[in-house]
Amino acid sequence: MDTFNVQNLALPSSEVVTLPREKKTPPRHKTGEKFLKGPIPLNWLSRAAQL
Repeated sequence: MDTFNVQNLALPSSEVVTLPREKKTPPRHKTGEKFLKGPIPLNWLSRAAQL
């Protein structure tokens, strides 16, 4: 019989630290700044990387 119990690996709740959540927004380009909009075929990106 297997006596492994995953609960034995848990930290006590007094030691758990909760970090504040950051607002997740997609990156945005600045006005006038060049950007890449998709979908872009992967073979185009591969070729561009080779150049």
